[in-house]
Amino acid sequence: MRILLVYPEYLVTDGAAYNLPLGLLHIASYTEAQGHQVTLLDCAVVPNWKDRLRAQMAEIELVGISAMTVHLPSVQQILEFIRGELQWKGKVVLGGVHATLFPVQTIESDWFDYLITGEGELPFLELIGALSEGRDPSQILGLGFRNEAGQVVVNPPNKSFDYSTMPHINYGLLEPEMVEYFRGASIGVLSSRGCPFKCSFCINSAIEGSNKWRSWSAERTADEIEYVLNTYGSNTVWFWDEHFFVSRKRVSELLDAIEQRGLKFSWAAEIRADTFRRILDDELLQRLKDNGCIKLAMGAESGSEKMLKIYNKRINPEDVYEAARRCISVGIQPTFSFIIGAPGEDREDVALTLAMFARLMRIDKGIRILGPQIFRPYPGSPLYEKCAESGMTMPQSVEEWIVSVLRDMTENNPYISPWIKEPGFVNTVWFYSFLLSTDLSILRELFLEYCEKTAKNLAFRIAGQLGIQGFALLGRLRYRLNFHALPWEIQLFKKYRAVLSF
Repeated sequence: MRILLVYPEYLVTDGAAYNLPLGLLHIASYTEAQGHQVTLLDCAVVPNWKDRLRAQMAEIELVGISAMTVHLPSVQQILEFIRGELQWKGKVVLGGVHATLFPVQTIESDWFDYLITGEGELPFLELIGALSEGRDPSQILGLGFRNEAGQVVVNPPNKSFDYSTMPHINYGLLEPEMVEYFRGASIGVLSSRGCPFKCSFCINSAIEGSNKWRSWSAERTADEIEYVLNTYGSNTVWFWDEHFFVSRKRVSELLDAIEQRGLKFSWAAEIRADTFRRILDDELLQRLKDNGCIKLAMGAESGSEKMLKIYNKRINPEDVYEAARRCISVGIQPTFSFIIGAPGEDREDVALTLAMFARLMRIDKGIRILGPQIFRPYPGSPLYEKCAESGMTMPQSVEEWIVSVLRDMTENNPYISPWIKEPGFVNTVWFYSFLLSTDLSILRELFLEYCEKTAKNLAFRIAGQLGIQGFALLGRLRYRLNFHALPWEIQLFKKYRAVLSF
């Protein structure tokens, strides 16, 4: 069967970083290895994707789309184009986070013939087989559809995928410019799936089977690393595992394999802050550095022990400081992400988080702070119920979600939710912390990229860069003074954006 897999673009986030569609690449690689003809279209890097579809759709028998909620406006454009202008009559399957979290309302939309919840490799392959052979697919686990009576059916989740059976990921399915980008740059590798921890805000709490950790063996992981380094010429690997350091044995064996093969590359991975006291002694940490580890990213989430308990993080603030000190001691950059605005949080909790920022900066200026991001609830997660009790309402259809996404991403103050006691204060902290934690050079680069896209003149560019510099400096001064009252710069920033249309 000839299959087109589509990764939509973010329509409403100018300058957003490119996200490698690694999940869709896994499904494409697995499906291709079973003998099917697979093409992957990444709309995020193909500005003329309509021309590409015009040239391809006549031969395509099945379209699969992987989407988060933020992708839905792009999904709408894609479907209106292939169903409307091209009059394509084939089947469309939606997978990914949105379909998994909202299966009933998604299949009710009539946009999709099928949807797949959870991990997609097995149900997608079974669906292809059933459609190719004219068999009834209605018993496939993880499949959603409308039956002959028009009733919505969402089958129970499929069994967890045996990750050891995954073939080499075929990055060659990506657009040629992205394959070329990997040469001399970084490439994403996923060596395990799932996370055994159950943080109350995490999407894994809402997705069946996501708390079951499965991994490649150390040798299989080393095979994949060697494959991508030799095939694509990359010099840096970012492990996209949700928790790379679950098993000390696997990490030690992987370092052995890297040393035995003489692989020379830089790499980064996700880690929990408490891993340093649980399994990562000084000897193993030094081995990480000696074998190319340059960055370890972890979720600190909050400086408040009360909030860490609400989040079910099973760490304490001292774990974060210890992780920072030990990373710096061997020359590995630690990166910490944070959340504010969750149910139960008050000003004192936010103050403790800001104090943690300051203490981390005193440990070393090279420590990277991400956020804080303002909390968003995932249906099915423990904190979602707390949000619902506050009067939160959620969109009830794909169409309503699209309206919500476009509103949230285009308004200047999207992150106000009914469970937040002091929304103005939380939004102010978020605004100033963003200016503090974002490198000025990155802000300027994003602005210049926007100017290139929109052909802005020299005067516009100068005014924009001066404005960015000014807002960033004011934000950092407020942070150092711990003064968040009278946030006149936010109102000025709104007018500044409106004048420059940025």
